[in-house]
Formats: sequence, C-alpha cells, structure tokens
Amino acid sequence: DLFALWELYQRNHNRDMLDKFYPSAFRRYKEFLTAGKTETDSWLLVWTDGQRGLPFANRVGRRYSADYSAYTIRSAKILHAAAQILLRPKEESLALENDIAALSLALQQNLWNSDLGTFTSKSVRKDESKEAEEVAMREGDTADNLKNLLPLIAGSDSLTNEQNATILKRISDPVFRAAEGLRSQAKDSPGYLQNSTLHGGIEFGTQWLMWKSLLDRGESATAQSLASDILNAYKSAQTKSGGFPEWLNGDNGDGAGRMDSSGDACALISIYEAYHKKGSVTAGWDVCILDTNFDKDKGSLRITYRALDTKPAGVILCAMGKPGGIYAVNGGIKGTFTADANGVLTLPISDDATTQQVEVYPMANAK
Repeated sequence: DLFALWELYQRNHNRDMLDKFYPSAFRRYKEFLTAGKTETDSWLLVWTDGQRGLPFANRVGRRYSADYSAYTIRSAKILHAAAQILLRPKEESLALENDIAALSLALQQNLWNSDLGTFTSKSVRKDESKEAEEVAMREGDTADNLKNLLPLIAGSDSLTNEQNATILKRISDPVFRAAEGLRSQAKDSPGYLQNSTLHGGIEFGTQWLMWKSLLDRGESATAQSLASDILNAYKSAQTKSGGFPEWLNGDNGDGAGRMDSSGDACALISIYEAYHKKGSVTAGWDVCILDTNFDKDKGSLRITYRALDTKPAGVILCAMGKPGGIYAVNGGIKGTFTADANGVLTLPISDDATTQQVEVYPMANAK
C-alpha cells in the first residue's frame, strides 16, 4: 500500500527503502489510474462493481466516484514527493503533476454538489442512472456517506475554498461525528445502520486519513480531539470484547465485525505515536518529514522538512514528553511554544516551500 509506505518513510527516513519500492509503487499507481478510466482521456474514475464475467464497458450501473479520485490524487502527490527525494527523471515528475492537475479539475467541476454540500457519485451513462443509484446504495456511495467527504485527503489545493470549508464543517456535524469518531454514514440518513462498516460504523483507517488531512489544514485541536476519541474508543471496545474489533458501532462504540481483525486498526498506531511516543514527529499529507534527531538527554529535537503544498498551512506535531514544557524554536519555524497535556508541541509550518530545518530546545537549554 502506497500510503503505508509513505507513512513508514516519514518515520524511518530510509531513502534506500523508498528507492527500492518506488518502481513498483509507481507501476501500481498507473494500474490504479488506468483501471478507473472509462476512456483514455477521461479524468473521472470508476470503481469496478463486482459484475465479473462482463467486459468493463458493458457493466451496468457504473458511476464516477469521488473517493476513487481522492485516493488517486493523493497517490500521485506521494509519488511526486518521492520522485523529488530520489531525483527521478524530470519527465516522471511532470507527468505526475499533469495527472494531479487533470484529476483535481475533473473532481472539482463534475462531482461537487453545492446544494448538498458534498461530493457525489455520478452515473457514467445517463440511461443507467437508476441502476447506478442502486449500486451506490448497496455499496454505501450515497451523498450522506463519509466516503464522499474523503476528497479532503486530496489536499486543499485540489479542492476549491468552498469545498474545503464545507467538508470541514460537515465532519464536525454530530450526524457524522460520534463521541468515538467519524461514522461511515450520517446518522440521520434513511440507510444508516449503526453496526455496518459501510453504512454507519466507525472505520479505523478512515479516521487516520481524515486526521492527517486536518493536520494539513492547521486544524490541530479538531485533529487532537478525533485522535483522543478514537484511541479511547478502541481501547474500551477491545477491553470489553476481549478481541480486536474490525470496526466500531456507530451509536455506542462497541466492537463490531470480526473480533480477530487487526489490519485496519493498525492505522491507529501512527495516531497513538503522534501524541504518546516521545521523540515522534508527525505531519499531515502535505509535509514531508525528511529527517529527525531527538536528544533524550537534552530533551531537544532537530527536524528537517519540506512542505509539499504551494501554500503551506499545516502543523507539525512534536511529542516532547514533557506536559506543559516551554520550548524555544529556531530555524524554519521561530518562537516560544508550550507543550500540551500530552507533552506535544504543535508547530505551524512556515509559508516557505523549500527544505527547512528546525531546532527545538527546552527553554533552560535554548540557544
């Protein structure tokens, strides 16, 4: 998985590892992009719908899906960042930039419904709109489903200001935002099912995707609240069930699905480490952490990073491990910052898109 590879690189900064996996990741991206196209020059993408045995062009009820576009755009952005780090041929980076621009424009202009305040799927063929709607209902691809807010992961520069602002507002609405996390479908939806992974349950991987997107937009308090709630809810559900739930009930947070499933829940590890593992440095999708050096004895930290967005607005989380500690920050970010109750510093990244180095020292040791 490309997202997991990039997250690992953000943790270990192993350029050789990134170089080794890049060719297969790039090939997989091209396969993913091509598989979603109905025509060579189309930039709206379609999930296969399980109608095996039929040629793709003959399948009934096909629809363009916003979440497919979002995953593809973010994949292209990750590969573009990796290509820059690995000094890949310029033609490769240029091709990815063209993909990002075309996919983003198609998503913005064709799948946004301003009346509903969300992206929506769209039938490939007008004469199959009824069939497409039936497939969408079955697969949880309706206007009141969280997957149609997932374009938030594509990045703020891939959406309009209206789309960014509206999605941020919607994910704070109680119909989506349960006490334990984000439901997969709005609670006031006719199709809401509290114990269904597609229609109302709380999926772990989705929480991670949206949490990182909040960090990109500087929504650190909202991100911290979501992180705390989903971590506490998972711990409670695990303790209560004695197993490892596949997802959580959208009404009460009880464990749901298989109780021997840890795959999707692994996404919570990154969230936990961001706030509770001393020395961890974490950012959203649009900041590349190139290197970190945490001095346990001095309690100091050095960070090298580069913003990937043309108009950086995100934050970097630094788990210093000293609640209420006061730190002097110099370099690409300057100022005096106080750690929160978890001992975490929240540093707003500068508006400089070049590589930056930041030094963090406890005030007693500040230079």
